[in-house]
Amino acid sequence: QLEQACFDAGVELWPGYSHVVFADVDQPTVYLAWQKGFAWLPIIIGLLVTTVLPPLLGSLVWWLMPESLKNLISGIVNMGIMLLVMLLISKLMPSFTQDKEKVRKVKQVEPEKLEEAKA
Repeated sequence: QLEQACFDAGVELWPGYSHVVFADVDQPTVYLAWQKGFAWLPIIIGLLVTTVLPPLLGSLVWWLMPESLKNLISGIVNMGIMLLVMLLISKLMPSFTQDKEKVRKVKQVEPEKLEEAKA
């Protein structure tokens, strides 16, 4: 009954075993041989490695870099941020000069067509 209840609950067999429940003939003991359905530990470790390891490695590399290289990288990043802010400000502020209106070109009418239009 215990074997059937385990199968109904979805318990997976241990690799190499044909049953989940084993009774000991010499002693009043019952052994269960089963395995978990899905191992979450590798997924959790993988998520931690992909989220925590890059910043740790980056901080280690930053710590090992010479000061002159750190200053160069900081300067490049600061310059990029300043350029981005200047671009945003120039796009958001209105222009001080008025936009030139497009000049429409007038087609010249030939005199023959003008006299035809009058008639």
